[in-house]
Amino acid sequence: MAAAWQGKMDRRSNPHKMSDSPKYEPHEFFPVLEKLPQAVGEVVICGGQAVNLLAAVFLTEGQLEKLLGRGNVMSADMDLVITKALQRQIVNLANKSQGFSLKTFADCRQPIQFAIMPNDMPDTRIDVMRSINGIHTEKDRVFEDAIDLDNSPYLVINPTTLLIAKAENCATLEQDSPTEKRNDIKHLQLLIPIVHNYLQKLVLNCDPESKSEQRDIMRFLKSIHAASKKTNFQKGMKLAQVKLYDAIPIARIRKSKLKILQSYLEQTFLGNPSMPPT
Repeated sequence: MAAAWQGKMDRRSNPHKMSDSPKYEPHEFFPVLEKLPQAVGEVVICGGQAVNLLAAVFLTEGQLEKLLGRGNVMSADMDLVITKALQRQIVNLANKSQGFSLKTFADCRQPIQFAIMPNDMPDTRIDVMRSINGIHTEKDRVFEDAIDLDNSPYLVINPTTLLIAKAENCATLEQDSPTEKRNDIKHLQLLIPIVHNYLQKLVLNCDPESKSEQRDIMRFLKSIHAASKKTNFQKGMKLAQVKLYDAIPIARIRKSKLKILQSYLEQTFLGNPSMPPT
């Protein structure tokens, strides 16, 4: 796994805090996760808290100021993907009253498998996901593509994967119901520059002689390209009023010496007539 991505901001003193009290910032959930045996490497943070962590690393102060000026965004809970081994351990710990209880969701159509209910955080929960909306890859791929950030001891979902999931959420989940106001549109607006800056750093750090490194970047582009052909993705992008091309560092790729990546960008990603103008 690559070295942790570094950010200039510490969420504990972030002047652009994404929510008012009583909602929590990501690091406030970490003491709960510390109670889980061997959680490091067995947990991937996803959902809104992942956006929060990624924004601190991949967005500049100016970008945060501009985007958060549109309104506050932070989730009151935390979403996780975890390994099966850790799932069994969590059930055992909950039975022993180790600082939290569990709420299970037996319906396999429900994306949440169970929720961790911390005893000392009664107004929130940590949802363990059975599946991620819009993502049809195996959990192993989610773990393989997850990234290591210096502001989190736990893996964070890849921003390209999260972009696809949030577009799906925007299209399929009611964003402003009487009982719940969702932040998916705001998250998707944040993820466009996050993904751009993430991919740009990958391009800048890529060895022109390494075909495997170029193909890793190309795989992320392929997943976005495949998603962009789907109606829900297009609908989600339209609702958020964002453009897909703004998430791709086109100019940086063109200026690079990455021939394999350049060929894919021009001939397939940009040259495919089926590519929707989102």
